[in-house]
Amino acid sequence: MRDDSVVIKGSREGIFLHLDPQLDFRELKQRISAKLSDSKDFLAGAQVICNFGPREVADEDVAELEQLLRQFKLRLKRVSTSVDSRHEAREEIKMPPKAIEDNRVYPNADEQTLLIKRTLRSGQSVSYDGNVVVMGDVNPGAEVVASGNVIVMGALRGMVHAGATGDPASVVAALRLKPTQLRIADQITRAPDNDMDEPDVPEIARIKDGVVTIEVYNPNERQARAR
Repeated sequence: MRDDSVVIKGSREGIFLHLDPQLDFRELKQRISAKLSDSKDFLAGAQVICNFGPREVADEDVAELEQLLRQFKLRLKRVSTSVDSRHEAREEIKMPPKAIEDNRVYPNADEQTLLIKRTLRSGQSVSYDGNVVVMGDVNPGAEVVASGNVIVMGALRGMVHAGATGDPASVVAALRLKPTQLRIADQITRAPDNDMDEPDVPEIARIKDGVVTIEVYNPNERQARAR
């Protein structure tokens, strides 16, 4: 017999769990556990939004739900109900400046990473609440925006914004770092018009003393050049 007390759906925000509002919470947790057990390897690392419908959700219920999801390597992003009872995951989320925008919550960037296994071409844009790793190039006209770090395993020639929610500790790194525009938090720079002095080696960009600084990524020799 089909069990519709827990329905899993995917979205750009993460994984939605639509939960039966009439079921006893203890029984509901058991059914959530059973449902996630069937897909734990596929869903691991995802953010979860739990929709309880017309049901009041107590703080202790949210805490138990967070603990249950952690067992499956999932993070509770939001609990929503139709009775205006909305809880954000307390321990998993840090609230940096401008952390809430357009009803989205940006969690700690260290806790999640989006892996893109292709080159981003002109006109393509990626925006993610966490780190972004691109296994390819970012071509001119493409854009990457992340609340955390941006790592490009190829040439970065498009636009990039790391620490987009205000984190100045975020970095941008690429095998060939020549962006049309590079931002970290509220600091902005661009590649020089003359690239004669651009080393064809991996580089990393970070904020130092309030200035975006580019360093050759070499554990033995770090040559800094400020732009």
